[in-house]
Amino acid sequence: MRLAIIGIQGSGKGTQAKLIAEKFKLKRITVGEILRKEIKKNNKQGKILAKYINKGLMAPNEIVNKILLKNTPKDNFIIDGFPRDKRQLNVADKFNLEKVILLTLPKKEVLKRIKKRREIEKRTDDEEKALEIRLKLFYEHSPKIIKHFKDRIIKINGNQTIKKVFSDIEKALKK
Repeated sequence: MRLAIIGIQGSGKGTQAKLIAEKFKLKRITVGEILRKEIKKNNKQGKILAKYINKGLMAPNEIVNKILLKNTPKDNFIIDGFPRDKRQLNVADKFNLEKVILLTLPKKEVLKRIKKRREIEKRTDDEEKALEIRLKLFYEHSPKIIKHFKDRIIKINGNQTIKKVFSDIEKALKK
């Protein structure tokens, strides 16, 4: 199984990717986590990434794509949070994704969830100004991504309990 999970910030991608990985015995590739680990290394690449991510901007595609190509197996994986823009679609196509799960969430709920996550995790990319930029980028780029994967998109209402969202995903994947 070769999957990706995309959605607006705070829609539950990470939580659901973890559940899906466990249930279907998949390797979970978490783009955000990988990039944050690179930043902590404080090397040249990490410093470049930090400049973008801490401001809510998308990390340079050449870095993201290289990291993903290096960390993604040929089969049995779920990529969390990729692709994010049309320039990442050629790399996404190299993974030969079978399904792309799209978690939807109203903006009001996004803001509520991110505020809560900000208090708990203290992520710099969840700060108000950075979040504003990330949301703008999501609304700008996601229609192109959805159109690209139209026949492989599984649209799931993310504004439900974690258990219900997972149940809906599970049913859709078994079809």
